[in-house]
Amino acid sequence: EYGPVLSVAMAADGRKLGEKKQLQLKDLGNFVFRARLISLNDDKSSNVCFDTELLRMAAGWSGGFVEWKGAFKNMGPAITGEIQFSTQPRPGWSLDGKFVDPRSPTEGPLPRKLGKYRGTYIHGSRVVLSYRVGQCSILEMPEALQTKGLNAFARTLTLGPSPHPISMLLCESENAKGNATEKGAILRDRKSQWRTAGVDLPQGAKWEVREGQIILHFRAIKQKTTCRVILARCDDSQSSTFQNLMKREIIDPTKFTKGGPTRWKQILTTQGKVGKDDQAYVVDDIPGPIDNPWKSWLRFGALDFFDDGRAAISTWDGDVWIVSGLDRELKSVKWKRFATGLMHPLGLKIIKGIIYVAGRDQITKLHDLNGDDEADFHECFNNDAGLTPQRHEYVMDLQVDRAGNLYYCRSGHYT
Repeated sequence: EYGPVLSVAMAADGRKLGEKKQLQLKDLGNFVFRARLISLNDDKSSNVCFDTELLRMAAGWSGGFVEWKGAFKNMGPAITGEIQFSTQPRPGWSLDGKFVDPRSPTEGPLPRKLGKYRGTYIHGSRVVLSYRVGQCSILEMPEALQTKGLNAFARTLTLGPSPHPISMLLCESENAKGNATEKGAILRDRKSQWRTAGVDLPQGAKWEVREGQIILHFRAIKQKTTCRVILARCDDSQSSTFQNLMKREIIDPTKFTKGGPTRWKQILTTQGKVGKDDQAYVVDDIPGPIDNPWKSWLRFGALDFFDDGRAAISTWDGDVWIVSGLDRELKSVKWKRFATGLMHPLGLKIIKGIIYVAGRDQITKLHDLNGDDEADFHECFNNDAGLTPQRHEYVMDLQVDRAGNLYYCRSGHYT
């Protein structure tokens, strides 16, 4: 049980890259180096993949989750359901209406003047993405809308204010044709048809179908506004069903950015064994809660200590645990799960009481917003470094100097 969002690297077109020992650029296709794999319902039958580098919704699928390959999660999971929509590796938002990747080489996030991923809020089963496009702040909450055999995807957005126009890429298919109206757009290729619509869009929003893409243009936004965009792969016989989805209640994503309900209430206890203090080098043995209710695989990667003697410890598979009871006897060591869903957090540092972890995708600053000893906001502290498809490109350790600068070690092609 890793919660509603996982930080992974994955192919968003269904291919099983995890079977390959060495990935090459030609193998990648619609690959997402820094993905947020978000489950939109409890049974994980509807999911989306958000690209934090390009700020795009890379794919949405239904009827299955993912299949894991190899000895670790977070790298190369394969989609097992049916892909309902996708976008290619290009920016998901634009300031000039053109969706051209400006990066050269095509590594790392977009230039900061174009956009910046800020982090992910987790509130129970809700996930809210926070990012910026130009000078426009955006909160996005992906949702699944299902009715009468129709699997639709909603993107509820809190936008602005914005001093400039912005444009949003919703889906695309090579050589597809379609048309746009004031209320939405339709895109068709030889196999499928996609239908989109908006609810409570700000004044002046305009739909466009161009070069096999569905695009939504927003004018400058004077004040913060919340709206919803709905997308479904459906034929004309389902048009009335699709229209009924427009009546669903819209909830402002801001509501889910204040701290959510406690997800891991159970505190686990282990007993340590104190080593005999009769040699120059002494080892105490503190077992982890291997048999835990969430079946979390505890392969520890990094740790640091709070001023009060508690420890924070991370695992290769993406957890952070708070450990207390580290006294001279170790009779009752308490374990509290603090965060999960991180991408190979093999570096950890506590700075002024806040946990920072260094993972393959970024340095993450973990915020407990409501004081229940669980992280509610995974802030992207820094994700500037480029990434390649090499699996052993791990980030290890995390250190801080007197000036507050952070350092880590990355294996792989960077030196």
